[in-house]
Amino acid sequence: MNVRKMKLAVAVGLLNNPSVNALVTIKEAMRQFTTEVGRFLGFSLTREYPLDANKINRSYSLMFENCAIELDLVSSQQNSAHIVRDFRLSQ
Repeated sequence: MNVRKMKLAVAVGLLNNPSVNALVTIKEAMRQFTTEVGRFLGFSLTREYPLDANKINRSYSLMFENCAIELDLVSSQQNSAHIVRDFRLSQ
């Protein structure tokens, strides 16, 4: 499993599609690695806490058969904007 290529594909996908939902973008970026990561099993919200009155930090786990991606997003409650704070790929 070439983790470096996967992280690069996810980062490029997020940079090229900033207005698209980050969960969808990551799922699409990982599609090219289906033979290594297996099929997409789903995602779940693992943690959520407010940063201030208008912003919420949400952590998601995107699960594949052979790995998982942990994603931290900062979302605005005033609009649908979100910022990817961090993502980690684990085997």
